Amino acid sequence: MLVDIVIPVYNGEQCLSGCLDSVLGQSYHNWRAIIIDDGSTDKSGAVADAYAEKDSRFTVIHQCNEGQYYARMRGIQESEGEILMFLDSDDRWIPECLEKLTNTFAKHNADIVMFPAMVIPEDGHPAFKIGNGFKKEGFLVKRDVCEVLLTSNDLNSLWLKAFKRGLFDVEELKKTAHKKARMGEDKIMQLPVFTEARKIYYLDECLYLYTYSANSISHHYDASKISTMMASEMFDEVNRY
Repeated sequence: MLVDIVIPVYNGEQCLSGCLDSVLGQSYHNWRAIIIDDGSTDKSGAVADAYAEKDSRFTVIHQCNEGQYYARMRGIQESEGEILMFLDSDDRWIPECLEKLTNTFAKHNADIVMFPAMVIPEDGHPAFKIGNGFKKEGFLVKRDVCEVLLTSNDLNSLWLKAFKRGLFDVEELKKTAHKKARMGEDKIMQLPVFTEARKIYYLDECLYLYTYSANSISHHYDASKISTMMASEMFDEVNRY
């Protein structure tokens, strides 16, 4: 079971090595990491290229800055594996992440596997869990999950899920891409995917180590101000569902 990992990076040279080392350190080895260098002006591209030179499982694509949505969409276009995952360049996985997820897909024949993360604040505050709002491990009611996705920001993060790659329709993603938006792209990208999914499983294990930084748009925002950070066209997409 090949797992494709989409890793968008923009000016992340200080943390990218830690991210990629966590992929290299996986106990499950059948993976391919697709790194999208989204017009970085620092040495992120060079760091990514160095990993690709040492291990052919890393693929690096350099492009002009288009934003995180387009970077992820490019990664999806390049993917070929049965399972598709997303990893932010300033975050990491625990070593057993892929092994646990592939075992879950094989055992339960799920279309989407969701899991919690451990948030690690850079300012030294205690770590805490997110994405653990479900009562217990097991299959989730699709309607309930979609309702939460539509009406809140609790399930927005792509990196707290593993997907069957076939759920993604690149042409549909192109229709919902909006360069004006700074936030909300994850929600828009997932709406058609959850619509297509049949079986959604929640694995109650923290597999993702999320670095909380005040300097990251994706990792620090006031959810109450989401309406000022999303393009109006994106609300139209939400209303479609």
